[in-house]
Amino acid sequence: MPMFVEMSKQVHSTQPSTVLDIGTGPGEPSTMIAKANPSARIIATDFQEGMLEQAKQRAKDVQNVEFKQASGDDLSAFGDASVDAVTMCYVLMFIPDRLKSMVEVSRVLRAGGRAYIAVWKQLEIMNMVQESLGQLSAQADPTPLSVNPLALQAKDAVENIVFDSSGSHSLKVLSTQNVSYPFTMPTGAQMCDGFSMTISAHLKKIEDEGFQNATDAWCTILLQKMEAAGFKKADGSFEATGNTAQLLVLQKDASPDRGLWL
Repeated sequence: MPMFVEMSKQVHSTQPSTVLDIGTGPGEPSTMIAKANPSARIIATDFQEGMLEQAKQRAKDVQNVEFKQASGDDLSAFGDASVDAVTMCYVLMFIPDRLKSMVEVSRVLRAGGRAYIAVWKQLEIMNMVQESLGQLSAQADPTPLSVNPLALQAKDAVENIVFDSSGSHSLKVLSTQNVSYPFTMPTGAQMCDGFSMTISAHLKKIEDEGFQNATDAWCTILLQKMEAAGFKKADGSFEATGNTAQLLVLQKDASPDRGLWL
């Protein structure tokens, strides 16, 4: 939610008429942006139809949001220079062809339009997730995650993609900022559920090899590690700290003949 709020605030400051939210998930930040900009057209997209259904429920009382199934690296359903702003909140690291995604983002943006991209740079709990998997099975390789939220953790990872996608689709990094906040869950089971997706392929492999309760065993180890780190609160809820995300604001060159911005 803190990143949704910050991204929505920055989008609102430019008063866009059309916003494309890529990978809207359960409907954010598209719903928040729509409420803050009632005269704007907000297009919420996601690759998974199931997520779009959740997003529709979240935005059921909002009139200026429409929904479309689309992949982050295939925006062919949208015309050239058709939107004022693009938002991608914790999405780019999960897109198979990130370079193509950035080229597509630039293509659909109008001259001077902006893209707002958030990626994770630090997630302390992910170290515990992988360590717990390693303890579970000597054969488990915790390195290649099923879903890696830290795939763009390296310094200038997004900036380098933007540079490679420049040329005729020139984008400029206007600003970057770090946003830090804890993950809070009412129960340990919910915390395990949230992060089990990152190692789901590993857990399935272990269970297929005969360890039928591998997921439960992994969760037990993870909760022990979180409690030892001080993440468990007196009321039994969990608050995982050590999380930092990067929010980048990009702008499409308003002068086609200007050349590379980076």
